[in-house]
This record gives sequence, C-alpha cells and structure tokens, in this order.
Amino acid sequence: MKVSTINWPENTPDKFDITDYINENGVDAFNELINKATPITIDKVHSSHTSHNSTGGKYQYFVPVIDKKRLTPALQDFLIAVTNTTDAPDEFMLASLLVHWAGAVGNKIFIDDPKKKFRPNTWSICFADSSVARKSTALSIGAVPFTIVQNQLEKEYSEEYRDFVSLHDEWESLDVDEKAENPEPLEPHKKRLLLASDFSDAGIYVIMKNNPLSGAIVTGEFGDFFKKLHRDWTGQATALLAAYDNDRMVRITRTHGEEVIEEPTFSILGATTFASFKKIFGATETENGFLARLFPVVVSVPTKKRKPFLQRDMIDNDYSFKLETQIKNWVDFAGEIELTINNKMNKAFTEWEMNFVENAHNKYSETLNPTIERLVPGCLKIAMILQSLEIENPEGMTELELKSNCLECAQMLVENVFLPSMSYLFDNKIVMTLDEMNEEVVLSIIRKSGGTINRSKLRKKSRFPKDVLDDVIKSLSQKYKITISEQKIDRKQSGGSPITFYTLNKD
Repeated sequence: MKVSTINWPENTPDKFDITDYINENGVDAFNELINKATPITIDKVHSSHTSHNSTGGKYQYFVPVIDKKRLTPALQDFLIAVTNTTDAPDEFMLASLLVHWAGAVGNKIFIDDPKKKFRPNTWSICFADSSVARKSTALSIGAVPFTIVQNQLEKEYSEEYRDFVSLHDEWESLDVDEKAENPEPLEPHKKRLLLASDFSDAGIYVIMKNNPLSGAIVTGEFGDFFKKLHRDWTGQATALLAAYDNDRMVRITRTHGEEVIEEPTFSILGATTFASFKKIFGATETENGFLARLFPVVVSVPTKKRKPFLQRDMIDNDYSFKLETQIKNWVDFAGEIELTINNKMNKAFTEWEMNFVENAHNKYSETLNPTIERLVPGCLKIAMILQSLEIENPEGMTELELKSNCLECAQMLVENVFLPSMSYLFDNKIVMTLDEMNEEVVLSIIRKSGGTINRSKLRKKSRFPKDVLDDVIKSLSQKYKITISEQKIDRKQSGGSPITFYTLNKD
C-alpha cells in the first residue's frame, strides 16, 4: 500500500485541516500540494501510522493484515458465517474461534515431544480501546456454538446425576454382603468446555482436576482477571507459567493432601484496553516470560464500516448446527490423536523457523527475543488447532498427519498478526518498568494542569514520596521532557523559599 504524506506550511495553526487550506488557497493550490507529496510504502505485514494531535501528543495506528487466501477452509467458512453478525475485526473473530476450539481439543491431540506430549492449549488477548473494535462482541459471537454445547453438557450432567442419586440410594439399602458383591456407583464428573473466570486458588483445582475436557477461560477484561489470578487470589505465578507448558500443577491441603493436575491444558481468551494493560503488566511479566507465552491481537482502529445494532444478523443456523455437532463429536471423543509430521513437512518447518527467527531478530527490538523464540512452538500449537478443526468426527482415529495448508496458515498468523501485535505493544511502551510508569504519571499530571505545575500541587496529586518524586523529576529533566524553574514570591514578611515549577517541553 502506498500513502502520500503532505507537509503543511510552517506556522500552520493547530487543528488546521484540508478544508481550511482549500478555503484559504483554493482547490488548485491543494492539488499542487498533493502532487508534491512524498509517497511512502506501508509494510506488508501490518499497517502502522503515527500522527500528531493538536496538543503535541502522538497516536500510533496499527491494524494487522491477514492473508485470507492462506486461511484454512474451516477458518474461511467461519468468517463467511459470521460476516453479517458484527463489525468486529476478523482478527478478533479468528482469535475467539481458535481459543474456544483449543478448549475443546487441548487434551485430545498431541505431538510426541521427546520430553512429554506437546499439546495445543493457547492463551490469546484482543487489544483495542474501549468500544472501538467490538472486542467483547467478537468473543461472544465466537462462543455461541460452544455455549450451546456447554448447555447440552449441563443438561446431560443433571440427568446423569439424577440417575446416580437413584442408583446410590438403592446401593445404600443393600446389606453388607450385597454391597461387597456390587461396586458403589461413582458420581459423574461435570464436563466443562467453558471454565469459570472467577475462582480462588482452590477453585482452579476444583474446576480442572476432574474435568475430562481441556476447557477455555474467557474473560471480558483480561487485566482484572490477571490481577486477581496472578496476585490477589492465587499467587500462582509459577504454577500459571508451568500450566502453559502442560507441566503438572500441585497443591497441598489439610483435607485432601497433595492434589495434582498432571497435564493442565486449559486455554485463556481475553480482551483488554491498552490503558488497563498498562496498569497491570510491567517489567516483571516481561522477565518471567508470561508475555512471551501470549498470542496478542492488536487492532487500534476500526477495520470495518459500522454496522447498525438492529441490522446485525444471527450466526448462520446451518453453520452453527454443523459446528455444534463437530464440537460435540470432539467432546465425546474419549481417545487421543497423535499428530505426526512427515519428513518433507519437518524440513519445511525447520527452514521456516530459521528464516522466521533471523528475520524477526533483524526487524524487531531485542526485547522481543523471548517472544520470537516462544512463537516457534506456538506456531505448532496453532497448526494443531487448525488441523483438528478440519476433522468433523475424530472417533476411531489414533493418528493424524499435519497438512501443509494448516501449517502455512499458522505461520501466516504468527508472522502477520501475533508477532507484529506484540511489537506494537512494546514499541508503544504499553509494557513499562515502574520508573517509566511513574514518569508517565507525572507527565500526565503536568499535561492536565495546562503544561505547568508547582511542586506542592504535583506532590499532592501524584502522592509520590519525596525521594520517588525527586528521582522522577531528575530523570525527566535529564531526558529534556520538562524544564525546572523557580519563582520568588514577594511577601510582606521577609523570608520564605521560592516556589519550584515544572513545565513540559515541546516535542
């Protein structure tokens, strides 16, 4: 895509636009200005543009570009079926489908890794400003067929439990000898395709320990969910990271002793705004690898024409019923399928890996190195999801060969969506150290105060201790972001100290 940039004449006032220029100089002068414009080529991987607002701030626009020709048939069918339901970006819709599907098949398909079975549980977050790109809408539409199946599972469980109670009552009425000859009826376990997003440290084991499915946790505000799960409630930072890699989760209680989930395979789907993300995520998540395990999808501006609320259709009934049947087939499947990779595909993936890592290291910041490395096995997770999504009924299957179109689609999503989205988050300082966050707080307070503020008011509004504020001011001054000045105050009585002022410097 080629875009032309017009340089306005010097001393152009704020909020000056095309209409103002034409009114002052005429259409011919504007056309001449366009002819002198310099064309720029937008990167094929994503569209990114920076503009300045009237106050000197910067807005960074980003939209990932999906190559729809490289989507698998199942993904293409899904987008066609939901196209009239919403104006939410296709990127968000696909993320919703992939993670929900991963919750259905996560512990039913694997690659035989030398260390352990490698499974396709996936954690993805949709990023956009509030109400800009229909994040929650995309998540809920992708969940429709899965919610219907979950409701069916709840109904089946109620019937099984009712039968269990009846049989157990009969067993209890038997005498001792008869009980010895007849085994006690076993209480049925709930099948949870959709896992609760609110739980304690005990609750996470309860909802997963006896669940025969993988399950997906879907949360409309991922920042709040992460804060509760990671810090306030469970404190399971290490356990959470281990769970992504399917390592065993263990807890010890007085009642049950040691409780173990051998191969946790739950998936997580969330949505959040950039502001919420900035408040929750910082340097710690960068260092411990949590961010490197995510598949982020960033859309900072709407990608489709707004669709009036009452003109949004329901998801296509035929498609929904077909997908519901397919989900139920996988949910009822009691076996495991090994996904195999033939020599030709193995060689192709290895070549892609080498090129991907080298190109990504050359193109993106060093801070993304952990993410770049994690996205290599992550690409296989996505490929496993895509391959299983092409299978209507896995019954009787024990082995499945990875198809080239599924792997190529996964590679496209990694290259065009997930890695560029993570780069956007880092480049725009969404993830910051504590010092950087403190600096942003101070700059925001000064900006809201008209560009200048005295020290006592800044101290009061920021609530920073004196030593913290001194460090922030020193750093901002060294970076030439603020100017420090003093103003003497004439008093009737002699004495007193001058007032210190901080003023924002223009970019």
